[in-house]
Amino acid sequence: MRATAVRAPRCATGSASLCDSRGRLYRGLPVDEVRYEPVTGSTREVSTADRRDFWTEHVRANHGALDFRFDSSATDFLGNTHVLRLAPYQPTRFQIIDFTSGPVRYVRDAAQLRRDPVCSARLLIPRTGELAVAQSGEAVRLRPGQLGLMSWGRPMRLEHGDGARAWIVTIPEEVLPPKIKDRPPLRLRGHSAMLGTVAAMTKEMTSNRETLTAWEFGQLSSHLIDIVVKALIGETMSQDRQYDEIAAAARALVAACADDPTVTPSYLAERLGCSRRQLERALASQQTSPAALLRAIRLQRARERLTREPYRTVADVAFASGFLSRGAFERAWASEFTESPGRYRRRTRTPGQLER
Repeated sequence: MRATAVRAPRCATGSASLCDSRGRLYRGLPVDEVRYEPVTGSTREVSTADRRDFWTEHVRANHGALDFRFDSSATDFLGNTHVLRLAPYQPTRFQIIDFTSGPVRYVRDAAQLRRDPVCSARLLIPRTGELAVAQSGEAVRLRPGQLGLMSWGRPMRLEHGDGARAWIVTIPEEVLPPKIKDRPPLRLRGHSAMLGTVAAMTKEMTSNRETLTAWEFGQLSSHLIDIVVKALIGETMSQDRQYDEIAAAARALVAACADDPTVTPSYLAERLGCSRRQLERALASQQTSPAALLRAIRLQRARERLTREPYRTVADVAFASGFLSRGAFERAWASEFTESPGRYRRRTRTPGQLER
């Protein structure tokens, strides 16, 4: 292990922190003195029988509480890491981990979050093999050339096969755009020059890990974080536009087919060519949901039919408006209105109309 120390310059705030050339705080490190400590860990340092325990302790030291699911049929496990960070280290602070590993599944559940409430993000940059990641009801596979982002403050799963190699970059939570903090995009937009620059900078830093000074590491880290944040802001803007388009298309589709009782949120997502989760998020940005949108349109049409089509019974109105039964219609109606469908019809009917 090699470590270099540097006394942090005084920032404009008066606190001793590692700053960039413009005097800003080095994010997440308000300390009087920091040391750069590249750390290497390898399961080859211990016996075959101890390698899984070694890997478990080593990864937890870098990332906090996790469960590990190793390949039970394998007789050995190989893994090694190169860790770049400043000391004293905390799991919420910036670090880069370059790892190669045998097959393993990492799980962070609600119980571990309560014991170890680390709220930061992990930028995932696969180099060899695939990273299968799942969080908040979504699951994606990241391949070389793709980047992903996970929240460490929510339950998650990360899995890969034998010989996988990747960089994992810890991004402090306080720098993330508000829309990204709780639900970061598991797969970031591809073919982005900014994200390509992030990957290139990460590669250069890991390639030169033994010769970096603490000052250089702080400078590069600050710039890398800035680029990541700006890329995420662009990702958010692009995502907002996409969600607006999905929401508009969903409203048009619901208007066209809400009378069909077989139309469900899953059907809408399939017709729109997106996942159900994307549809839910798109409509959530407009304070509604697929089910709520269908119910609102169907209730609106039922009200119109109750008033304008006196020859229909309440049950007929329910079916014609897309409800599978009169009971389902009446429950939906009661959730929105205080008077019954029959009373509403009597109150709003015009003279001469016959009630059914």
